[in-house]
Amino acid sequence: MASAQAMNPLQYVAFVPLALAAAVRRSERRTIARLHEAGANTAERAILLDTRRPLSGFTHRRLERAGVLQPAGNDRYYLSDAAYETFSTRRRTRAMVVLTLLLIGIAILYFRGDFS
Repeated sequence: MASAQAMNPLQYVAFVPLALAAAVRRSERRTIARLHEAGANTAERAILLDTRRPLSGFTHRRLERAGVLQPAGNDRYYLSDAAYETFSTRRRTRAMVVLTLLLIGIAILYFRGDFS
């Protein structure tokens, strides 16, 4: 009977960036969905966004820097659909580049015989 080998605690740390990226993405989706549901696509229809939670604040600042969230005054924001499309395209492109580099790295290790 084969014994199960315990994972080194440091191996769990590898999942932290993945979990953090997923949480940020989920926060972005919630923010965008809230703006869409409210019809906040012009300054006149701008809404207040909750930024009390640390991740929400980070997401808000990130989307505002990208031009996705447009300030309308009095802490109200609306969604720039064109900027969001550009933001999403850049994010997908970056993800594909990272995935491609990761696959190339794995292939190099495999063909060098580093997997045993």
